[in-house]
Amino acid sequence: MSSAVSVKYPAWDLHPAAMTRIPTFPLYAKGSVIYVWTHDGEQILELHGHTTFIYSLSVLPTGEIVSSGEDRSVKVWNHGECIQTITLPAISVWSVSAQPNGDIVCGASDSEVRVFTRDKSRFASAEDIAEFDAKVSSSVIPQESLGDINKEKLPGPAALKNKGLDTRWR
Repeated sequence: MSSAVSVKYPAWDLHPAAMTRIPTFPLYAKGSVIYVWTHDGEQILELHGHTTFIYSLSVLPTGEIVSSGEDRSVKVWNHGECIQTITLPAISVWSVSAQPNGDIVCGASDSEVRVFTRDKSRFASAEDIAEFDAKVSSSVIPQESLGDINKEKLPGPAALKNKGLDTRWR
C-alpha cells in the first residue's frame, strides 16, 4: 500500500492544458501562460511568451523549461525569461520532449518529428538547415491578409463602439 500527499494549487482549478515538473517545482500551462509553483502551493513564476495555446511542456537536464504550442513555436525558458524561440513550418507544435542528452524532440501538425540540439557534432548539414529555414519562411501567414480578409481594408477601432446585430435567434 502506498500513500500520497495532496497539495491544492489554486490555479489548477482552471484545467491546465499541459503539466510536468522540474526537479524541485511543479509547472503547468493554461492558455498561453506557464505557471511555476512551489510544492507548498505558492506560485513563484508566470511565464508569458506564447501567443496562443501551449500544448506541451518538458524540462531539459539543465533545468530550462521547454514549451510548445499552437503559435508554431518551441520556446526555451531560463530563470523566467524566454531565451530562444524556434519557429516550425507547421500550424501547431503538439508535443515537445527534452532528452537526457539535452536535445529537444518535437512533433508538429505537419506530421514531422524534429530534433534540435546544441551539440555541434550533431548539427544538421548547411543544406538541411537552409531547407528548414526556407520551409519556415514560406509557411508564414502574410500580415496584410488572411483568406479573403484584407487587414488593410478593415475598419478602425472606432467600429467596435457600434452595436452589432444579434442573429442567434433568427
